[in-house]
Parts: sequence; structure tokens; C-alpha cells
Amino acid sequence: MIEQQIRCPMCGTKARLEEYENDMYIDRIKKRIKFKMISYSCDGKNRSCFDSFTTTESDTIVVNRINKEIRSEQRKSKIKKYVP
Repeated sequence: MIEQQIRCPMCGTKARLEEYENDMYIDRIKKRIKFKMISYSCDGKNRSCFDSFTTTESDTIVVNRINKEIRSEQRKSKIKKYVP
């Protein structure tokens, strides 16, 4: 399970988990897919760091979501081709 809040690795202040929609074109299926990204946003007032960052866990979740959408689009394409 992914933590809702963690410490920012750059400045040490609280960072909260945020989820937002993103899209990308996948050449393999020749389509644009939509998926939900997750990253941590730093709450630090004196930012000596970036506004947001990811962890290996959040990256893994996003990659799994992207792969799921690709498989879904591939299935839809096969179903459309198989109309008897």
C-alpha cells in the first residue's frame, strides 16, 4: 500500500500524494490512451527542491496502469476485427 504522505527527500517537509489524469500516444497500438498518474507534491514553503516527485512504488503503479490500458485497447481492437 502506498503512503498518503511522506517526507520530501530534498527538503524534509511533508509531501502529499496526488493523483491526476494524463495521456500519451502509444505507437504500438497507434492510439492515445488516458491513465491516472500519481506523484508526491512537496508542501515546503522555502522550496529548495522540485514541486513534485515520484517513488519507485508510485512509478510501478503508473506503469501497471499504462500497461492495463494498452492491453484493454488491444482487446477492443481484436474484438472489432472479429465481427462475423
